[in-house]
Amino acid sequence: MKDEKERKSAAQPPRLDWQTLVGLPEFAEFYRLIRRLFGMDIALLSPDARQGSLLGPGREINPFCRAVQLRPEGLARCRACDREHASLAHRGGHPLRYTCHAGLTEFIIPVIVDGEVLAHLQCGQILDRPVEPGDWQRIRKRLDWAGGRDTRDLASAFRRTRVLSAATQEDLISLLKLIAQHTATAHARKLLLEQAPGERIVTRTQTLLKQRFREELSIGQVASAVGASRRNLTRLLRQQTGASLLEHVHRLRIAHACDMLQNRNLKIAEIALACGFGSIQQFNRIFRKRTGRTPTRWRARLRTA
Repeated sequence: MKDEKERKSAAQPPRLDWQTLVGLPEFAEFYRLIRRLFGMDIALLSPDARQGSLLGPGREINPFCRAVQLRPEGLARCRACDREHASLAHRGGHPLRYTCHAGLTEFIIPVIVDGEVLAHLQCGQILDRPVEPGDWQRIRKRLDWAGGRDTRDLASAFRRTRVLSAATQEDLISLLKLIAQHTATAHARKLLLEQAPGERIVTRTQTLLKQRFREELSIGQVASAVGASRRNLTRLLRQQTGASLLEHVHRLRIAHACDMLQNRNLKIAEIALACGFGSIQQFNRIFRKRTGRTPTRWRARLRTA
């Protein structure tokens, strides 16, 4: 039992995630720079945007947003809006500028290392131009959930919202992307270099498979790509993870298939091919082996969950 625990522990390489990024001093300095230059906060969100943390003390949060979020309905809508647009940025793999549910301009920038979205930078809470007569009435319609409640605090805060031109916004998005990407990638490489040679080979293999699991890759192709012999790669994978190359590929394909099965508009055969399986029969067999259910039964379970 002890050997099994040690093997599983060894199978987990040092991992860079959004919580690690929050604690990096480079990101703290990054926050101070953006606040000095643009006068706004930056938040770092988890990949699913269900968790997040400000990279600084939060002194510059938009007073309009603060007033909206003090209302339970407003806070729930802000969180739902964050999740929706983080999902869009995640799928697209590129920065997204959008109008939030309350009418302000915001940005979400995916932080991507080795093809994996580790976090999202979120910034904004601004207007594209100075407030004009009639703007508040349009925003008030967006806040129909507030009903007939007193919204004078919201109106006053909205009129104090910071304005940033479209050109400046583009510069800000480019700066956010450039610095965040460089910082995250550099730290990921540092973690990799701190590993033993055999662990680095396994980590590189796992990274490669995450990017290319849909392809038909031979053990020779993977070994060549990560700088190992076929025999050594096979041994290291089994030793450190307890699984073969093919088992790793199947795990990634099935995980992706489970995500796709949530879209009921996709046919099982479409999902099988999109995940890299050669036939629906092979997909059904491996899916059932790994999950205990056929894809059809697994999807049906979602309806009752």
